Amino acid sequence: MGGDGLACCRTTGYNPAVMKEQWSFLSLPEKLRASAKQFTDHPAIIYNDRTTTFSAFDERTDHVAASLAARGIQKG
Repeated sequence: MGGDGLACCRTTGYNPAVMKEQWSFLSLPEKLRASAKQFTDHPAIIYNDRTTTFSAFDERTDHVAASLAARGIQKG
């Protein structure tokens, strides 16, 4: 990654100012899903020597949500 921390922005076309305006009305799950579509194979989480891509993180959160719903846990 470049020294200015913006290498990802340059390679993906990500513009923080535009994203803030467009995404201000989205919920966290909607933002995650949109990020997974736009940055599919880009790292979402890096912890020690493990990297999780946006698409893998989206799949895992779907699994957690389905497990909670199967146990009767609902919004609210």
